[in-house]
Amino acid sequence: MAIREIPVDPEFQGTFLAALDVMPVMIKIQDPAFPGTDRKIDSAEQRTDPTTGFPMWDVTLAVKTAPTAKAETMSVKVPSKSDPTALVGQRVVFGGLRAAFHSFGASGGWMFSADTVSGATPPSAR
Repeated sequence: MAIREIPVDPEFQGTFLAALDVMPVMIKIQDPAFPGTDRKIDSAEQRTDPTTGFPMWDVTLAVKTAPTAKAETMSVKVPSKSDPTALVGQRVVFGGLRAAFHSFGASGGWMFSADTVSGATPPSAR
């Protein structure tokens, strides 16, 4: 069954404090040390987006949903033609941000993906 993606309200991005880390998303392969199992490891090849052909990146963010709330982290997988690691420490915005819920046995959670990522433009001083 396909996982249904839900568009995320753009105003939610106002809770993003900064990008904490940016890592390439690697293609998973069977672990040769454990043949015949479901154990997967990262290959040496970066995954690409099937639509754009751009390399996929995992951007980890600090998010604070309320002034008194503790900052939390979330990750967004996004294709990018250029290496977005320079965005670490900056506020970022995503184009086409969406979420999907996944479950595996008793565990589950939200997965976020987007079409684009860029540095956030600071608000005008006017």
